[in-house]
Amino acid sequence: MIRLVEDVGAPALVFAADWGTDAADKKSAATAFKWNRPVGIALAVVGYIVGGWLGYGGTFLKNMGIASFDWGANAIKGYIEEAGVTGRVPAGSRVPVRQRIPVQSPTNIGRYPAPAAKKEFELTPAY
Repeated sequence: MIRLVEDVGAPALVFAADWGTDAADKKSAATAFKWNRPVGIALAVVGYIVGGWLGYGGTFLKNMGIASFDWGANAIKGYIEEAGVTGRVPAGSRVPVRQRIPVQSPTNIGRYPAPAAKKEFELTPAY
C-alpha cells in the first residue's frame, strides 16, 4: 500500500528543493553563494540522522533522507573534487619510518649491562 504523504510526498519535496535551488543558483551571480549543494547535504543528514537514527518525524523524514541521499553524496563529492583531493599518494611523499629499537625483555635485563665481575662459585657455560 502506497502512502501518499510519506512515500510520494517526501521524494516530491526533495525533487522540488533540488529543482528550486538549482534554478536559483543559475539565476544568481557567479560570486553569490550557491545553495544547491548545502541543501542537498542538509536534507540527507536530517533524513538519516533525525528521521532514521533518532526516530523523529516518522517515515516522512526517513524517506526524505533516502530520496536525497544521491543528491547529498554527489554534493559532497563535488566539494572534494573542487578542493583537489585525490585518492592517490605520490611515491615520494611517504612518511619515513624509523627503525624500531628492540626492547629488552625481562629475561634479558640481567645480562644488559653485563656484570663487572663473575660471582663467586658461578658456573660458566661451556660453548
